[in-house]
Amino acid sequence: MKNKLKTIIIFDRDGVLNKDLDKGVQDVAQLEIYESHIKSLKKIYDLGIRFFIASNQANVGRGIISMDKLNHINSFIKKIFEENGMSIENFFCCTHAPEENCDCRKPKTGLIEKIKVLYPNYDFIFVGDSISDYEAAIKSNIQFALVGTGKGRESQKFLNHQLFFDDLSKFSNYYFLKLKINEYRNKHIEEIINTKKSNDENIIKMANKIVDCSKKGGLIITAGNGGSSAHSEHLTAELQIRFENERDSLASISLTSNSCSLTAGANDYSYEDVFIKPFSSFVKLNIPIILILFSTSGSSKNIIQLADFASKNNITTFLFIGSQKSKLQKYSDFSINDSSNRTCITQDIHQFYIHSLCIAIDHFLKSGDS
Repeated sequence: MKNKLKTIIIFDRDGVLNKDLDKGVQDVAQLEIYESHIKSLKKIYDLGIRFFIASNQANVGRGIISMDKLNHINSFIKKIFEENGMSIENFFCCTHAPEENCDCRKPKTGLIEKIKVLYPNYDFIFVGDSISDYEAAIKSNIQFALVGTGKGRESQKFLNHQLFFDDLSKFSNYYFLKLKINEYRNKHIEEIINTKKSNDENIIKMANKIVDCSKKGGLIITAGNGGSSAHSEHLTAELQIRFENERDSLASISLTSNSCSLTAGANDYSYEDVFIKPFSSFVKLNIPIILILFSTSGSSKNIIQLADFASKNNITTFLFIGSQKSKLQKYSDFSINDSSNRTCITQDIHQFYIHSLCIAIDHFLKSGDS
């Protein structure tokens, strides 16, 4: 499987994947697998996470079970993972008795360090149920999650560990969301970098035009639907009140903020034309106007109608949209675009550039260089 996140999860075995027994698991027949918990790991495995086991198995060193018997037990656990569409890549087991004072028996770090040496560029998290698991992870400088099965609840009374989960399935749900949020954030960063050159240049040009329009007694008008409506009103608020620097208000209005006008226009005419009459009332003032439109899809009919009306009246129009292939693009003097094809990311890119626009406006107003 292609690894996307370069992350390895190391599991303790007994007490985490299967029930821990007082005298240790000595035969496959004694195994009580937490299969429902193991099944829950599939969603994080599918993100490209790699799985390893690091387990103390002193019964081999004590002569209670043979190495063949241990391998047979581990193979059975590995098979459970495979039947659920996952793979344990390797088992790292300390087979020494405690009195042998080896370097690999947890809480010493030998087992974990072996894995870290093999995969030097990976992030690691250790999932265990005991204080010795915790100490081995901390000494190895990797993250540790404590599960409440096996010795987990007793260990938690002593450790009061922040990353404590009732069982492996609860850990899996938490870690899946953590990874998805990280993936989401990385996609945003990637998209900002991909569009940086054109968007940064256009933001500076937009800010320059907005400051020039305001100095001439002009008006900044914004509009959008849904989440884009919120962006429209957010930008208007930043212009009317302030961003980070104290300054005079800039004349601005959002066409989405008057519910009476919106509902009257939609009811008496159509939602496609809902912005036309309110906008035309400001055009009649015969002052400089900049229209800023927000549309993640770039295909909102009422926004296209408004952009077309503005074009016919020679009104400068800025766009915050998704793809440059949008039907709106032809109406744009300057535009902010992204190519993610995900509404949520487009909206967050727009939010980032709303604040970038405000930074640039503040700079031009303060320096007088516009």
